[in-house]
Amino acid sequence: MSDYLCSQSNSVGLAESVPDTTAQGSERNAVNRGSADHVANSFHMPISHLGFASLIRGSPETIFDLIADMPNYGHWLACSQAFGETTEVSPYPVALGTTYLDGGPAGQRPGRVTGYDRPQYLAFHQTMVVSRGPLAANVDIHKWYTLYAIHEATRLHCDLDLTIQANRVGKLARPLLLYAFRKENARVLAALKRYVEARAQV
Repeated sequence: MSDYLCSQSNSVGLAESVPDTTAQGSERNAVNRGSADHVANSFHMPISHLGFASLIRGSPETIFDLIADMPNYGHWLACSQAFGETTEVSPYPVALGTTYLDGGPAGQRPGRVTGYDRPQYLAFHQTMVVSRGPLAANVDIHKWYTLYAIHEATRLHCDLDLTIQANRVGKLARPLLLYAFRKENARVLAALKRYVEARAQV
């Protein structure tokens, strides 16, 4: 604009985050392998699932609208090695089927909104090509947010299913690729929490 290893691997967000135990529909586990053939002598690795959760003092509507407003992420999310900005958002305002392009130092990630049910559920599908020196990989990303109202707060769950197809070097680097996704998504949830709660105090 969010993985099942053969054994499930869950990563929790930053401070004040809570373990993510939600299970989403199987349709969000389907994998689009459209870019799979672009890595020569490649290995298909098991789907990796990453789960994050955070309790945020704010309404589901407020949080949902911030996540959905992709062209304006810069209002609350600083740039990083993984994320710069989201452009080519069409149609806008964001709705089911909206397409977009995430860009940053790590490369471009074309995507589509695959689920939209305000203020409870928002889902995305992205593809990403990683090419750094001898490392070459295609990453297929299914990411979804689920929001639950709890009194005057919202429990926000973020889940990702990642399918990685990589050459031999990329296969060895898989733990580093997963670490990068964990780090970036934990950063996003922490930034969203800070922004929403700071506005609530004004």
